[in-house]
Amino acid sequence: MGFFLDKRIDITNLTCWYQPIYEVNTMKAFGFEALVRSKLYRDFSAIDLFHQAEIQRTLTILDYQLILKAQQLFRYKNTHSLFINIFPSTLLDKKFISWWKEFSSLAPQIVLELSEEEPISDWENLKSVIKVLKKDKVKIAVDDMGEGYSFLKHWLQLEPDYIKLDRCHMTNLVDNKVKQKNLENLVKVIGPSIEIIAEGIEQIGCLEIIKNSGIRYAQGYALGRPAPFDNFY
Repeated sequence: MGFFLDKRIDITNLTCWYQPIYEVNTMKAFGFEALVRSKLYRDFSAIDLFHQAEIQRTLTILDYQLILKAQQLFRYKNTHSLFINIFPSTLLDKKFISWWKEFSSLAPQIVLELSEEEPISDWENLKSVIKVLKKDKVKIAVDDMGEGYSFLKHWLQLEPDYIKLDRCHMTNLVDNKVKQKNLENLVKVIGPSIEIIAEGIEQIGCLEIIKNSGIRYAQGYALGRPAPFDNFY
């Protein structure tokens, strides 16, 4: 595994916490999102970690290692989906597919979340990689779809299984009729073939609104905070 290790990266003190994702109608957790955390520091920032890796040009290597860790620590084998964040640039790495076939131990359960914030350098190549992954029964999610969604058409061409709406859509949703209408329109644009996950649910009142809008899944602090897996037992 020498290729996957890098002296500039030490993930010994990193771990994964998991946040549940609920099916709104049954209020049962159907999946968990893996989120990187530090074993040592409470004020740890994943954003700072990825920014430092980008400066050091080790972002892809870090991504590989965190994908491995997310699978290794996941306890709900064969029962729940595992959502793992991945940078599109990692998918476009020439070695990714061969690496994936060797190390994706939970492939049928995995949903790879692509960040909407990272610029895509090669859409056609990205489509090709995703087709290979889907043959391996891996699902794809587009993460953090914001209010602008200027690249929504490009993302829809990737035929993702899920689109995760950024928390900005949920902020003050209960008291904002305009936001509620915009949410209904967005659901119609995305269409019935792609499942939508509403992120950032911090008010229980949002659940009835998103359910009436046709959104099936939800995630947020009002439903469950990220935690080590020991906390779910």
